[in-house]
Order: sequence, then structure tokens, then C-alpha cells
Amino acid sequence: MKESGLTKKFIEEQKQKLLRMKTQLLNSMRDAVKEEITDADKTISEEGDLAQVLASQNLAIQVQENTLKKLRQIDLALHKMDMGTYGICEETGEPIELKRLERIPWARISIAAAEELERDNKKFHRVS
Repeated sequence: MKESGLTKKFIEEQKQKLLRMKTQLLNSMRDAVKEEITDADKTISEEGDLAQVLASQNLAIQVQENTLKKLRQIDLALHKMDMGTYGICEETGEPIELKRLERIPWARISIAAAEELERDNKKFHRVS
């Protein structure tokens, strides 16, 4: 197994970055919910308005789902920090590259593992 190169300072910086991201995401979700409630309170005068409101709500739901997925990834990364397993690839057990963790602090797999998964997915899609 390779040495990870993760220092306590690096992990603490990543933790603070993840906590800031989490706060921003939670605030944006709260603001979006408030906006949806406000929009829902407006009266709908025509069928076209109803269609637009429904399309807007559908988009808002998709955004919320993506935000929740990202929040789960952040929470998992924070949990891994507490457990001492942050920065270890879930596929290979090898350290995740520092540059990858800097860009994607919730990364769960290394670049090599991500490329391998992508190749496998492409093979699967060609066969099916």
C-alpha cells in the first residue's frame, strides 16, 4: 500500500472546506423551499401558467435531489475523516491523489479506479 501523504493539516483544511460546502448547500435548499412556497401561494390564472409552475417544480425537485446526493457524499467524507479512512480509495484500498481530493474533497475513489469504472461502464453499454 502506498503512503497517502495526507497530513493532519490537509485533512483539517478539507474538513473546513466540506463544512463550508455543506452549509452553503443547506442554505440554498432552505432558500429554494421558501421560494417554492411563495410561488405556490400565487394564484394560477391560466392553463399555461399551471404548466409552467409544474415544470418549474419538477426542475426544483431535480435540483434538490442532486443537492441531497452531494450532501450525502460530504457527510460520508466527514465520517471517513472521523474514522481515519479519508483519502483511501474504496475500490483499490490505495490512497486517493491529493490533487483529486483538493478538487473533489468528497472523492471516494482514485483517478485510476474511476477510469477503470468508466471503461467497464462503456463496455457494458456497448454489450446491452
